[in-house]
Amino acid sequence: MGSLLSNVDTSLTHAVSTTHVHMANTIEVLPTSLPSWTQLAAVGVGAISGAAFAARRGFDVVGVLVLSVATGLGGLLLRDTLLQRGTSIVLTDGRYLIIAAIAAVIGFFFAGLVDRLEPVVVVLDALALGFLAAAGANAALAIQLPPTAAVFIGAATASGGLVLRDLLAGVAPGIMRPGVLIAAAAFIGSLVFTVLVVYTGVPRGQAQVIVVLVVFAIRVLAVRLQWRTRPARDLTDRIWDRWIKMPKQNPLPIEIAPEPPPPAVSTFSPPPDWDDTSTFLRPPGLRYGSDEGGRGAS
Repeated sequence: MGSLLSNVDTSLTHAVSTTHVHMANTIEVLPTSLPSWTQLAAVGVGAISGAAFAARRGFDVVGVLVLSVATGLGGLLLRDTLLQRGTSIVLTDGRYLIIAAIAAVIGFFFAGLVDRLEPVVVVLDALALGFLAAAGANAALAIQLPPTAAVFIGAATASGGLVLRDLLAGVAPGIMRPGVLIAAAAFIGSLVFTVLVVYTGVPRGQAQVIVVLVVFAIRVLAVRLQWRTRPARDLTDRIWDRWIKMPKQNPLPIEIAPEPPPPAVSTFSPPPDWDDTSTFLRPPGLRYGSDEGGRGAS
């Protein structure tokens, strides 16, 4: 009996321990610690923005629906794909697609109203941008990714829908061109969240609220004060001209040995009738021994 009770106690302890670990892991991998309706609201705001974007450019009902879904769900879909979490939550939870479809109808029939309510849309868009940035960074940290990867995932989650919308519409992504701060605000938000959670120990729920407020303030001030990014500046010509106009230092003198004098040239010139090949001949009247023979003969 004692052995049986011991086995039962061991089994119960193991079951409780396993359940505790499973619950801890489940809580750890939750994509957000804010209420789920805030993520749905972010998807709805993005979907309305995408639908109005498509309607103003003359897309038909299919185009409006596609761009609405891409804008609203693109960030979360990109996040789940990068994290390799299996089927994305935007496909397993039917509420996301329903909200995107409703937003597409609103954007298709009331694009002008959306333009007139642009300040309200900007406010909602700023809140959605901050929430998605925090949600993306939180999901990356939940699976033990390094802080640099968490910042990247957060910025990609917040701006992924806008990039996908512009690519499907056949235009250059707006967040990559000079204009009002969007991607920069998302990057700052994900960076703030990562720093607060990893290096200061702030609870994730509080960190996400702080990030939403920070990104909201940056986005609204950027629209109101016209904070815009500038195109790239090419400094090649300036640096090149400065390098050319710089005074050049004179090189050190090089000692060169003097050249040897040329060899002396003779000034003798032979006469015109000079013949080097002729042999010396005695005069005809002169004979060898003639003086002595003559004297001897006399």
